[in-house]
Amino acid sequence: MLLAGPTSTAFAQGTAASSIPHKVALIDISRVLKEYKKVDALRSEIKAEIAKSETQRTAMVKQMKTIKDKLSSPNIQQGSPKAVELEKQGLKVEAEFNSFKKAERTRILRREAQLLKTIHGEIKGVVKRAADAWGYTLVLRFNGAASDAATPNNVVGQLQRQVVYYRTEDDITQPVIEYLNKQYLKQSPAPRTTRNQPASATKTKKQ
Repeated sequence: MLLAGPTSTAFAQGTAASSIPHKVALIDISRVLKEYKKVDALRSEIKAEIAKSETQRTAMVKQMKTIKDKLSSPNIQQGSPKAVELEKQGLKVEAEFNSFKKAERTRILRREAQLLKTIHGEIKGVVKRAADAWGYTLVLRFNGAASDAATPNNVVGQLQRQVVYYRTEDDITQPVIEYLNKQYLKQSPAPRTTRNQPASATKTKKQ
């Protein structure tokens, strides 16, 4: 008898949950990444960080070339103390250069991973918001790019796509992009344009 109440309640809740109709939405993540303005801004940040280290990299390459040119000079005899010293310097600079390249690559990759994690979190958050607003129970990733079915390769590609058919209104890619850009422009210190801002991802969606 003690289990009767909770069991009945749980069964009722399970029945109610299972009665909710499934509604599937689609989103083209590749297109979102191409059109989300923040992605371009973050890529510019990465390029700027790479440019910062370019001066040091160029200086080290120049230093290695200078040492190599000295070693090949007719004034330097092979095996002489001067040649041995230059070889040591060259090996040292080369080792430092390789360590520098490895450290910079690791730093940039880590930075890119952090930025991608941020972007992914923002996209996922807006997708959830849109799904909750429009009653979608599942959102799947798909490739919405049109292809030329005239060529054999494209025909095969079309047949291999996971999504065979969908209703246009179930593609939430565009409203998600618009909402992401709207939020980004609000937070961006850059001057805003006078064009109309995109509509919210929770706007009333036509059925």
